[in-house]
Amino acid sequence: MAALGRIARLGAGPNRLLRAALLVLWIVLLVYALVGTVLIAPRFAVDLEIPLLAALTMLPREVVSVVWVALLAVAAVLACRRLAIPWAWLPLVLAWPPLSEGIFGGNVQVLLFAAFVYLFWGAPCAGVRQPRDIGDPATSPTESGVLATFIGAIKVSQLQPWIYVLRHRPWAALGPLMVLGAMVALTLPLTGVDLWFEWIAQLRRASAPAWDLGGIAVTRFLPGLPGLAIVGLCLAVAWFVPKRTAGEWIGVVSTVGSASLHIFGMLFLGPALLTIRRELALLSVIAITTYSYLGSWVGIAIGAVTFVAGTRWPQLYEPPPRSAA
Repeated sequence: MAALGRIARLGAGPNRLLRAALLVLWIVLLVYALVGTVLIAPRFAVDLEIPLLAALTMLPREVVSVVWVALLAVAAVLACRRLAIPWAWLPLVLAWPPLSEGIFGGNVQVLLFAAFVYLFWGAPCAGVRQPRDIGDPATSPTESGVLATFIGAIKVSQLQPWIYVLRHRPWAALGPLMVLGAMVALTLPLTGVDLWFEWIAQLRRASAPAWDLGGIAVTRFLPGLPGLAIVGLCLAVAWFVPKRTAGEWIGVVSTVGSASLHIFGMLFLGPALLTIRRELALLSVIAITTYSYLGSWVGIAIGAVTFVAGTRWPQLYEPPPRSAA
């Protein structure tokens, strides 16, 4: 609402026409997003089959579904609070499709987002996000390694958090990976090797550009070498991002460079959107809410380009609260 109020006060400042144009654009995008959501939402089937433990199949599906959705909702709230999002804003943030669809669709990406947030930020202070220095000896290497490995193991197309931890705390990243490898080796007599090859084959099918449910990753629109080059570049960037804004950088490259991207995968872009100017962040949020391929990538581009450009032109970043200035 602060951003809307800022634009509404058009009488002050030299950017009067620009602010008026942004306001009109917001209204158009918002109407389009709401209409698109109403038309598209019924197509999404809420499938909450969670193959974590065989014992869960013995429980009533309704019980498992309710507990799982509640767990995701709690994880989403904790992640938002860790990012210093005020309680008053939580209903709007939770209603944003990347979060709401992830929660009510029972998608594990919400848990990955919470792990991502807790990996890169500590408890907020005076309403301001507090980035964690993973390389600091005072930071738990076990916690950092487990969180980063959890993200990479579940979402192999978003390895950037694990690469960053590997850069600054090598054994913290390698330890959980070795444990995971040992677990795979020990379960091979039960699962067999063929099951793993079938999993790899399914990943290949899921990344096929012609598959409608394959998501909107960059490799869908730039198949072959160009798309793979962008994915590889985003993986490499994770090694060099600055510590002070590591979480925002990793979120940007994890979104842009994901080889399998759906709307809930855009959650990783959230911290960067909280950093840039509110009016530009709101444009990005509304564009993503259109549920269209073009709208989603316009929203990603606004958030990513503005954040990166803000390292050169700080005016593109939202000023800190007066209490923290």
